[in-house]
Amino acid sequence: MTRNVIDDGFTRPGKIAPVHDLHDGLEFKFRPMLPRTYEETEDLLEKAKPDKKIALIGKALADHLVDWSEVDGNDKPRPIDRDACERLQPALQRRLYWIVSGREAGDMPENANADEVDDYLAASSEPPVVAIEASEGN
Repeated sequence: MTRNVIDDGFTRPGKIAPVHDLHDGLEFKFRPMLPRTYEETEDLLEKAKPDKKIALIGKALADHLVDWSEVDGNDKPRPIDRDACERLQPALQRRLYWIVSGREAGDMPENANADEVDDYLAASSEPPVVAIEASEGN
């Protein structure tokens, strides 16, 4: 049995492991981006200037994140909004966008069972999907 259709209200847990001297990692819940939204966002990102790209990614993240482990300087939960998403550490921000948009899986939870570990390793060992444009002579 499979469940690949993204129904309204469907959420998925996600995790990005910390990277020493780069970012603290993040645990989150998100609504996966629908294919139409992904294609529209990617098209806008391709044409946008750098400051507009950050705004587009910030909006996409704020629109799809449901919960996260991010806290402010007083260790209080930080609201998920466009401003906070635009100010995430760049490598973390980009990875989060790739996960929410369905381009890659998050990191494996520490409490994963053997089947989840096998599924994760199988999914992360697949080669990335690359679009191949046909040349006019073919």
